[in-house]
Amino acid sequence: MTNPDLVKRINKFYKVEDILEKLFNIRLFSDTIICPFHDDNRKSAKVYHDKDGDRIYCFTESKQYAISDILLFKGERLEEWDPGRNKDLEELMMNESSTSIRKEKITLDRFKSGEISMSEFFRILIDN
Repeated sequence: MTNPDLVKRINKFYKVEDILEKLFNIRLFSDTIICPFHDDNRKSAKVYHDKDGDRIYCFTESKQYAISDILLFKGERLEEWDPGRNKDLEELMMNESSTSIRKEKITLDRFKSGEISMSEFFRILIDN
C-alpha cells in the first residue's frame, strides 16, 4: 500500500516537465502534449500546475495523472523518489536542460516584474 504522505511530497516536489523528460524523453514546449500513457499520435493531454502539484489530464481517457501516477506507470518505486529521503534527487533532476528552462523562467519573471530591462533580458538569454 502506498503511503499518502509520500505521494503528497512527491507530487508537490517534482515538476512534470522534469519527470517527462527524465522518464519518457519528452520535452514540453506547450501545455498540450501527446499523452505518454497510451499509444497516441496527437496532442490529447494537457499539463496543469496547481498548489497540490503538477498533473496531466488525458482527454482521450478522461483521466488525470499526478506525478506519482507517472512514476508508478514507469515501474518506479515511490520510496526511491522521496524528496525527504534522498538528498541527491534534486541534483538528479537538475540536468542541463531543466536548469536552462528554470533560468529562462526566472529571467522572464524578473523582466515582467520590471526588475530588469528588455535589453538585459535578451542579453541574459543569449549568454545562457
